[in-house]
Amino acid sequence: MRSLPLHLHRHLPRGDLLAHGVVVRREERERSRRVLFLLRGHGLIWGTVPLGSRSTLGAATEVMSWGEFRFHCSGRSVALREVSLVDSYVSLMHLPLSLRGAVDVLELVRHLPCFLPQDDLLTLLWGFFCTLKELAPSGPAEARFLGRWLASEGVLPDLSRCCECSSPVGGPTRLSDQGPVCCCPHREVSLEQLRDLGSAVYLPHRRFLEWCRSRFPDGDTRALRARWEVIILWMRGLVRANILLTGRETLELSRDSDEA
Repeated sequence: MRSLPLHLHRHLPRGDLLAHGVVVRREERERSRRVLFLLRGHGLIWGTVPLGSRSTLGAATEVMSWGEFRFHCSGRSVALREVSLVDSYVSLMHLPLSLRGAVDVLELVRHLPCFLPQDDLLTLLWGFFCTLKELAPSGPAEARFLGRWLASEGVLPDLSRCCECSSPVGGPTRLSDQGPVCCCPHREVSLEQLRDLGSAVYLPHRRFLEWCRSRFPDGDTRALRARWEVIILWMRGLVRANILLTGRETLELSRDSDEA
């Protein structure tokens, strides 16, 4: 297993570690699998999974596997020992658009700094997974997750006002890095789409599912997904920018700690 940077080594727990979480990414090796877990209380942690003929851990460490994971941590490595599986990607196999959306979200999550606790994000991820299982359309569900992630970080733009002139949004807008812009010639999102986004982000879980059923009676169609794509791409860009900022701040804090 590749060694961890020295400034992260001290964050590794020693001995046994038991934590709930989800598999975010995997990398196959000759006799093992390198897996990135998002764990409650610990954040992202890379671990090794044996894949010998007697191992039963391979099927339980596919991407999007949810459960309770037991590790043994020693030196600069973390080895998975046991898994109590709660749910997995199999629940979405019959929902291809939802499965694709969930995979895309985990691709964003994997870029977060390791060993930075992300318990709120883990809760949001589980809620997102559950909304997909409960047949919420993938477009509104993914936009909801991304919006709530941004809101939890305090960086979700005000969706009701133009970020340049501060006027209430009353028609088509352009989506900028700072939020909706209505005072410009190029406008890519209708007022209806922006209001749908607000409903998706702010409605409680049960009301969101009810709203989806009434607002999108045809369910998760490719046409509906395409309608939400411009909003999702915009929100992914905001999330990536925030992840980069979080990574820089975490690195600076680690360096300051090393120098202290």
